[in-house]
Amino acid sequence: MQASGDAEDIAFTTLNGKLSWYDELASNGGHHYDTSTFVADGQWHHALVSRSNDQIKFYADNQYLGSFNTGTDQVRDDHIDLGRSFWTGSLYFNGSIDEVRIYDRALSAAEVAELYALENAPPAPSITITLPTGG
Repeated sequence: MQASGDAEDIAFTTLNGKLSWYDELASNGGHHYDTSTFVADGQWHHALVSRSNDQIKFYADNQYLGSFNTGTDQVRDDHIDLGRSFWTGSLYFNGSIDEVRIYDRALSAAEVAELYALENAPPAPSITITLPTGG
């Protein structure tokens, strides 16, 4: 998410191949947090961040990666940028982004697990029908 001008509200992106968060809320002057989990490996990953009051929680592939405390200010709501880094306006995410979801509440660990299971369900079995030939 980005406010007008160069001020960022929220950036959830990758930095040096790891999931990264930046927020610039009214009273805190900005928080930056990098996880230690490398996700730029050419594989699909289910990445999720959840904010509740003053705590940000990170998940990747249904694994809790850690959390940090931030301010409790409301996030500004100017507009949303997806796939662009906070650190420079020309640094775009190098990969594919699919099925973005934004909730108006923090998700619980159980809900994170449900979403991961939903996205990683085995494919439905295929059925082959062979019709008789000839006549």
